[in-house]
Amino acid sequence: MGWEIYPDGLRELLLTMHRDYALPPTYITENGGAFPDAPVDGRVHDADRTDYLATHIRAVGQALAQGVPMAGYMVWSLMDNFEWASGYAKRFGIVHVDYGTLARTPKDSALWFRDLVARCRALRGTGA
Repeated sequence: MGWEIYPDGLRELLLTMHRDYALPPTYITENGGAFPDAPVDGRVHDADRTDYLATHIRAVGQALAQGVPMAGYMVWSLMDNFEWASGYAKRFGIVHVDYGTLARTPKDSALWFRDLVARCRALRGTGA
């Protein structure tokens, strides 16, 4: 969308809020970016979105390591959808939606995120 991407800003904001306020368990509820991507041979290669998510989740992890009571992180958004400001022109989802057929294709970022969650669960020793 032409907007600056600055993952350290998320970490800095979380640390500032933690320093200045008694934060309750904190959730990042909508974090993602719109990038041009389209299916090619049944796959959607969205390296920019994967990098966006990886760097922002790393920033949240750094804040957590410094004492911010992080309780969760949610990607914006699961599927490409209608955005009030941009209609169907911008795609934020980790799952590509063909608006003509409604077919859904997990993007590479969705597969990366799935694997990240599985690795975290394995480290915690939980299956849920």
